[in-house]
Amino acid sequence: MRKNIILIFILILSIVMTVPLFAQVTSFAEQIENQYKRDLDEMNKDINPIEFYTFDNCMPVYNYEDFFGNNYDETFASHISDEFYWETAGEKWTKVFYKKDSVWKEGSSATMPDFFDKDRKKIDVSFSLNWFANKALEVFDKDISDFKIVSFENKYMIYFVSEGTEYIIPFDTRSDLSGIENGKLYTADEIIKNINTSSSGISISDMPEDEFITYGGSVGNNDTKSEIITAGANLQKTEFPYWIIGVIVGVIAIAAVTVIVIKKKKA
Repeated sequence: MRKNIILIFILILSIVMTVPLFAQVTSFAEQIENQYKRDLDEMNKDINPIEFYTFDNCMPVYNYEDFFGNNYDETFASHISDEFYWETAGEKWTKVFYKKDSVWKEGSSATMPDFFDKDRKKIDVSFSLNWFANKALEVFDKDISDFKIVSFENKYMIYFVSEGTEYIIPFDTRSDLSGIENGKLYTADEIIKNINTSSSGISISDMPEDEFITYGGSVGNNDTKSEIITAGANLQKTEFPYWIIGVIVGVIAIAAVTVIVIKKKKA
């Protein structure tokens, strides 16, 4: 009887440990997606009812607006645009969607960029909100907030903040020239210094000037920049070892209780 009570206790404990961890994963996905859901719905309504865009095949992108020069005291976030545009990609192309006069419009297209690792092997990058968000969780093992996908020249950068420090996970089409390792975690200061030494300024060649000025979604359109920066979802990194332990303990406990019940029935 005592063994049965212990096994039941283990089962309950494993469930209590496991459920919150699953909830954290769900919370991450829901928070970051809900931040942009209204704009995605509007874009699907305005652009093309035949094609349907989801968080699995497109992403909201913010531009890195200013060139820092030699001023390292400014935060990276202070140079992120207030508004965003949507970008999606096929096998060989990318396409931009921007908002003008409260209506989403189809913008320019460009050849699908290629990204390589330090060994010059091609990285399979999916232009989607979910892919970039999951990449952040894969590379970083602490709580993160203010998640954004930022574009600068030939770079796409996963930006987030943790414990007051800004971090970047870059994907640079010319990492061989910049010295940046794609998919690696950097502090924003390291990226700022790299940009200052490898770039002469911003060049947004894929978007006409009027589109660049007017692009953007509704997140924070009427807010100040500081409010926009702090409006990102607080993302929780799931602690993988505890999750595995909880599942294993739960399975063992369930199996043990099942065996006891079967033995009692046979007796």
